[in-house]
Amino acid sequence: MIVVNVLWPGMVLGLLWVPSAINSRRPAVSTIAWILALVGVPYVGVLLYFLIGKTRMERRVRRRRRARRRMRDGLAEVRGGRARFRVRDEEVAEQLHPLGQGLARQAHALHASALTQGNRVEVLRDGAEKFPALLAALRGARQHIHLEYYIFEPDETGRQIIDALVERARAGVKVRVLVDAVGSFGAGRALFAPLEAAGGQVARFISTRLSLRQLDINFRNHRKIAVIDGRVGFTGGLNIGDCYSGLGSSGGGDAFHDLHLRLEGPAVLDLQETFCEDWLFATREDLLRDEHFPRPQLRGDALVQIVASGPDQEWPALHHIFFTAITQARERVWAMTPYFVPTEALVAALVAAAQRGVDVRIILPRRIDHMLVRLAGRSYYEELLLAGVRIFEYAPRMLHAKAMVVDGLWGTVGSCNMDVRSFQLNFEVNALFYSTLLARRLEGIFFEDLAQSDEIALSEVLKRSMPRRLAENTSRLFSPLL
Repeated sequence: MIVVNVLWPGMVLGLLWVPSAINSRRPAVSTIAWILALVGVPYVGVLLYFLIGKTRMERRVRRRRRARRRMRDGLAEVRGGRARFRVRDEEVAEQLHPLGQGLARQAHALHASALTQGNRVEVLRDGAEKFPALLAALRGARQHIHLEYYIFEPDETGRQIIDALVERARAGVKVRVLVDAVGSFGAGRALFAPLEAAGGQVARFISTRLSLRQLDINFRNHRKIAVIDGRVGFTGGLNIGDCYSGLGSSGGGDAFHDLHLRLEGPAVLDLQETFCEDWLFATREDLLRDEHFPRPQLRGDALVQIVASGPDQEWPALHHIFFTAITQARERVWAMTPYFVPTEALVAALVAAAQRGVDVRIILPRRIDHMLVRLAGRSYYEELLLAGVRIFEYAPRMLHAKAMVVDGLWGTVGSCNMDVRSFQLNFEVNALFYSTLLARRLEGIFFEDLAQSDEIALSEVLKRSMPRRLAENTSRLFSPLL
């Protein structure tokens, strides 16, 4: 009787959360699982649902949307000559191949930035190329520096970046740094104290304080953005830390293998827009000022579109774009990602593409820093290999690059992994480029990585032991949380 008296209030509390689970628009199986947890595991089910069960930012989504509307409405007054670099809808068909036409229009319909021309894009491989380029840009800043990173480590690389920021702040440059509260949990006040003392500003995206109104640890800002003077921008997969730069390892040999982009041209202002929206959300400071959005200059001939995706949006933009790119491919789809826990829709797209004769290849890491993700990802191998998808595991070191190229015509590099978390729970940003030159550059990198990767044979996968299969399929059940 005592047990019943203790448990029934927990069951009632769980029932109160059932409408929220139903209205979350998950797949039916996932919704049923959460209902069973809420009612069948009193108290614990509610706690888990509150911490990790939400797939949308119910309490914050209206504030995010207000920030976005305010930002985009206000930008009409500060864009200057930016409009002349935007590819208007009626010009898309004239400037793009059929694959690009559909993707550009879809991305814009999903509230991505408009397609811009006149950009210069440099693909940076690994920290050995990214960090010297970033430090050079930081040291050349004259007006402002905006950095937004998921992970900012308090190590040699982190301190090197802080030193450069402190020097510029003392010279009168306005420095703002936005980090994710979960990803940069180890970066305490001591790391940023010299920067704040020099006049720089540091903010954290979504607090981890134990408060019913503040705790949203399931939603993470996974973006990597750097904007210097509104003229030079960086985005991609590299966070700030020794494991990304190679500092602290023997000759950089243990550093993650990754890709990043350095941009000049009007696309930089779209990265700036994303940063300013996130900064407004995190700090309530409005950065809509002319100095942050200077008149763009023609810097190259690349067509670039910036896509910011997150749980505050009605549709998972990057998931839909990836899906369309794969379904529209006619010759080849080559992708690399460190964390591979795809949605069922994405698996179906990959399978269908391979079955119709498209050359589908995916490079994944052999060495990975999350065992559950590795096991969950491998649970998809059999069905993909049976359909003709070719899977490779990169051997030398941890593969952390997130990129895809389709038909040698279109490509993307950014922060978005091919996993449920990136598509549905994280705030991500990718650059899409509609350039044969850049697509071929990415294909060249892909070929070099293939040479250092081992192809997975279907016969090997079919030989998996029963305990191994059970471990993989069990891990797959946790895919929305990984």
